[in-house]
Amino acid sequence: MSIIGGKLKLKGSKPNSFSTRPAPVAEPEDDLTPDEKLVFEEGNKPLEKIVYAPEPGVGRLITSSTTVHGKETKFLTQIKSGDFIIVQNPNTLQKEEKEVSVVLSDKSASLKSPFSFDIISFTQFDIRKKEEWKAPEESLESKYEEKLQKMSKKIQKPEAVLEYREKTGMWGYKSIKTKFDKEMTREELLDMRAKKSRDKFCWI
Repeated sequence: MSIIGGKLKLKGSKPNSFSTRPAPVAEPEDDLTPDEKLVFEEGNKPLEKIVYAPEPGVGRLITSSTTVHGKETKFLTQIKSGDFIIVQNPNTLQKEEKEVSVVLSDKSASLKSPFSFDIISFTQFDIRKKEEWKAPEESLESKYEEKLQKMSKKIQKPEAVLEYREKTGMWGYKSIKTKFDKEMTREELLDMRAKKSRDKFCWI
C-alpha cells in the first residue's frame, strides 16, 4: 500500500493519472472595450467612430435630482436613451453634460446621474447625440466603378459553344464540345455543324 498524488493506493490498483495533473489554467478575460468588440463582431471591417456636435434643444428645462422637466420641449423627437443633455449650470456657471437614461414624454426624462446642483429656473440646453460606430461611406468613384462592373456583367454575352457527335469505332460515338473565345452568331455555329461528317449511325 502506498500514497500517490495525495490518494490512497491499494495493492493491485492502478494510479489515478488525473490526480497528478496540474489544474487547468483559466483563459485570460477578454479586456476589449465594447467599441473594440463591435469592430470584431462586424467581421473585422474598418468602422469609423461618429462623434456628433451639440445642437440646441427645443424649449427650456429644470431638474430635480435625475428627473428632467421640460417647458415647450420635444424630448420624444429630439432625445433618445444614451444621448446627452448639456446645460450651463446657473449655480456654478460651468457647462455640465449628463447622459439620458430614459425619455418618458415630450416634457419628462430621466438622467443616469444628477447635475452638481439642481436647475430650479427654466434654462436653455443643448443635446449631443450618442456616439456611433459605422462603416465608412464609399466614395463616388468606387460606387461608379461598382455600377460599371454590374452593368458589364449584365451585357456580357454568353460564350459560343459548338456541340456535335463524332463516330468512334464500329457502333459507338462521342459528344464533342468546342468553345470559342470570339463572339459567334447562331447561324455561324449552325453552318459549322453542317460541315461535320455524319452517317446513319452517328449524326449531328
